Amino acid sequence: MILDSKKTVAGVVLAHAAAFYLLAQAQRPQAPQEPIFMQAVPLAMGEVAPEPKPEPQKAQPKIKQKIKEVRQTVRQKVQERKVRAPSVQQEATPERSATMEVAAAKATQTEEVADRSSKTANDSAAAPSSGGQEGQSRQAEPVVSEPSFHANYLSNPKPPYPPASAALGEYGTVLLRVRVNAAGLTEQVEITKSSGYARLDASAERTVQRWRFVPAKRGDVAVAGTVIVPIKFLKPNT
Repeated sequence: MILDSKKTVAGVVLAHAAAFYLLAQAQRPQAPQEPIFMQAVPLAMGEVAPEPKPEPQKAQPKIKQKIKEVRQTVRQKVQERKVRAPSVQQEATPERSATMEVAAAKATQTEEVADRSSKTANDSAAAPSSGGQEGQSRQAEPVVSEPSFHANYLSNPKPPYPPASAALGEYGTVLLRVRVNAAGLTEQVEITKSSGYARLDASAERTVQRWRFVPAKRGDVAVAGTVIVPIKFLKPNT
């Protein structure tokens, strides 16, 4: 009897232990299953295309070097002109030429005055004598001479040759119409014929404005008059 009761008690204990174990297993949380990721891998269907090679960069033009060369060329030309300008100015001045032109102008003026004088005398001689006392009382008008600028004692300055004109090879003849008062001073200067270059014209005009003249005369009386003054600038030596 005692052995049967022990077996019964042992069976009951084992049954309770099994029941507690099953309850404990049922209450334990289950770990969630991790998701499975799938990755698509591309497969080559043919030959692999070669990778494009980078094109070599084209050499840029050397702009700075060209600008430097142009500046050097310009500086050399300017220096050559500066070096050559003084020699040209000394050699090619209009002084001698202007003197020759002045002499020619004087000869022409003298001939014109002589022609007018002879013409006046011929007209007086050819006048009819029937005028009576009126023709006899008429006196011959005094000869009017033009102003002169070639006298040595006047010491008129020569027109300077502009350095820029000498460097650029500018030359030509300027004709100036000068109005001279009875005192022999210049009242007005006008350019009747240009040399073709403003620098040469201005140099001649400025110089002649400071000249002194022998005034025109009507008989022995000094009067105002007009004279043409030629100024010639010779071609510079190149």
